[in-house]
Amino acid sequence: MTEIIQLLEKIQNNKRIRQALARESPLWFGMLYLRRHFSYPLAPFHVEMFHLIKQEEYNFIAVMAFRESGKST
Repeated sequence: MTEIIQLLEKIQNNKRIRQALARESPLWFGMLYLRRHFSYPLAPFHVEMFHLIKQEEYNFIAVMAFRESGKST
């Protein structure tokens, strides 16, 4: 666990690494730059949505989920 914390601190403190991760992954972008908007842990379907929006073969993605599930538009 300590290694993970150290890695996260390196990412936060290194602008180049932070920008590279954010450029490559919508999930990392959200976690690095929009963290204050995530007040609860991500559900598995949130991670799946981040994965789907990264796929270049999809031009349009529709997600249907239960009310108040955190699927903001």
